[in-house]
Amino acid sequence: MKRREFLAAAAVFAASPGWAAAGAPDFITAANKGDKSSSLVGLTQDGDIRFQIAIPGRGHAAAVHPNRPEVVGFARRPGRFAVVLDCETGAEVARLHSPEGRHFYGHGAFSADGTTLFTTENDYDAPAGVLGVWDVSAGYKRIGERPSGGIGPHEILRRPDGGFVVANGGIQTHPDLARSKLNLPTMRPNLTYLTPDGGVKDQVEMDGTMHQNSIRHMDISPNGTVVIALQWQGNPMMRVPMVARHRRGEALELISHPDELALKNYAGSIAIDGEDDSFVVTGPKGGAVLYFDRHGGPDGSSHYGTASGAAQLRTGGVMITCDGGMMLRRQRQERFIPVPGADVDAGAERLSWDNHLVAV
Repeated sequence: MKRREFLAAAAVFAASPGWAAAGAPDFITAANKGDKSSSLVGLTQDGDIRFQIAIPGRGHAAAVHPNRPEVVGFARRPGRFAVVLDCETGAEVARLHSPEGRHFYGHGAFSADGTTLFTTENDYDAPAGVLGVWDVSAGYKRIGERPSGGIGPHEILRRPDGGFVVANGGIQTHPDLARSKLNLPTMRPNLTYLTPDGGVKDQVEMDGTMHQNSIRHMDISPNGTVVIALQWQGNPMMRVPMVARHRRGEALELISHPDELALKNYAGSIAIDGEDDSFVVTGPKGGAVLYFDRHGGPDGSSHYGTASGAAQLRTGGVMITCDGGMMLRRQRQERFIPVPGADVDAGAERLSWDNHLVAV
């Protein structure tokens, strides 16, 4: 069986039969409207909306249950809620609240068997990053927390071996000070590898002159290689790489692109194309998308209004949310796919995407 066929078969197995009951979406994303309402949206690769479920505030990313049509939608940092939704019925299964002295960072990940949820959180008075641990079988009861290995844990992903990797962005914040960044001169972002139960196993830091290059969003290949979207917090006049890559046991590799200035020092989402291991990085502030080949070499760029979330498509290629819908990149060809309600002429009712697109 070819690699592409294997990945497609594995994805279908993981998504069935549970996700078929929710209309078999290919992706989940958070969307907002001009009236400040927010929802989680299930999308197919053809641009069809399979469900649109209201959430109580602006959403960021989502964690998809590995074998049933259930998704956890997280509030944007420094939010304190996460909503567990049954995507077949639209019913709220549970609502998670960060405990006293904590807030969510907008991301979470399930264990491979779906019995445990880990959430990235800020212990803001310490300050320290923590991972909340929630027992899914007990109705998402919080049963403890683990150190994240740094300050400002943002995205967490499950690795192919069942462990996890977390992006500790290094930025100290406090909810009383809104989104102010309190430690930019001394920040130390890192990538931390965790055991399946959330124990710290290994770390690599963004150090030296790059210590202000915040590690934020990631994707991970079947062989465990992590690609990273960075957000520069240093001198805005400096030109710095906005992408990195890491293999365990090796140094962190910074990757430049001739069009990286188009990201405006803010790389949003990043996604690996399972067909050939190339990858894409979005820049919502600049409406830019940068392309890299499997070796990390630059492979062109495009401009799409508010290019936001990016995720791998099961059948090959990468999908990117942008103004009006989605853009499919496959074998260096690009095709725009409109999504009903995301049209730029829809006014206050227009769906605008948040930074993340999560493959089901």
